[in-house]
Amino acid sequence: MTTVLTAATISSTGTVERTTILAFITVVAFVGNLVLLVTIGQSASLRRIHFNKHVVNIGIINLMTCILGMPMVIGYSVTSNWDYGDTMCRVLAHLLISISIAMCLAIFMINLDRVIAITDPVKYNEAVNSIKTAIMIIISWIVAILFPLPLSLNLEPTAPFEHRYICSIDDSSNLDYLIALYSVCFALPSVINILFFVYIAREALSEREAESVEGRRRPSAVRLWPEVQSSGVVFILFLLWMVTELPYITLSSIQQYIHSKQIGNVLPYPSHLDTVFVWLKFCDAFILPFVIFKWRKDIWLKFKDLMFCRKSNGVGDASPRGDKSAKSNKKRRNRSPANPRHGKSRFEATMPIPTIKATKDGLHVQGL
Repeated sequence: MTTVLTAATISSTGTVERTTILAFITVVAFVGNLVLLVTIGQSASLRRIHFNKHVVNIGIINLMTCILGMPMVIGYSVTSNWDYGDTMCRVLAHLLISISIAMCLAIFMINLDRVIAITDPVKYNEAVNSIKTAIMIIISWIVAILFPLPLSLNLEPTAPFEHRYICSIDDSSNLDYLIALYSVCFALPSVINILFFVYIAREALSEREAESVEGRRRPSAVRLWPEVQSSGVVFILFLLWMVTELPYITLSSIQQYIHSKQIGNVLPYPSHLDTVFVWLKFCDAFILPFVIFKWRKDIWLKFKDLMFCRKSNGVGDASPRGDKSAKSNKKRRNRSPANPRHGKSRFEATMPIPTIKATKDGLHVQGL
């Protein structure tokens, strides 16, 4: 029996594979970011750390992608037709661009937080507090919502893209708006982030050279290295964003630039690049929780406590050595002078022991 593969069969198979991949990315990203938020939210010690407040902001951004953006993308992928109308097309375009801007600014803010901590670790708690952190996050969201507002108000055109399976800025959009959007919201924060990383690397190398010259660990290094390690996590998040988000932004901006009314030429490239880059864009929300759990030991330990229903010992919430510290504290308590099983008590050690001495004048008791 001969099987005949028709164009409809191949198309149907491709649709199933495409939809399965998108659904898998969405479910894993949703569960991972939800678990991350619950882990931080149920721990008072984790909530007090300013770094983790930015992590919560990033987790919320990813959840919004999974809940508000991905269902329509998956629906578009199934039917290969945009069936939600022009209004929802503008809303989805606004939402996806706002989420991209919010993510870029979130990484910028968390990097700024690390720079402040490294510049002056002693005065860090004065320069950064919960209110200032919340204000920064709110401002970033205001910027993320306002910049794509012309799309929702129909001041700039939007359109569904066949191979991207999303709605985005139409190729005929105004060139000045595109330049302002990509420059202010993506290019500028990215360049500043790179400068921040260069500064942090120079500070770390300078401290390392000073230690090698002096031959000992300086007190400033004790405060500096934990902050440098946290900056390493931020660097990984920035690289993840660059790898997953930047290809789509770059291709989209070049395509819109060339297709704009001012230019009017065509950039030939394989249509499947659109699909791959959009999938890569959504993988940011998929991978990020694993990065946080891998490189933030305090969050990972709290997650394990949550998974196995263990009570926190109160010491290990913010330190990977919390369990060891608790055990050593217990040993010290067991060896304390108040415990008679481990040596003499303080009273026994200080009380004189009476002795009886016989002399020619009789018996004498000494030591009382």
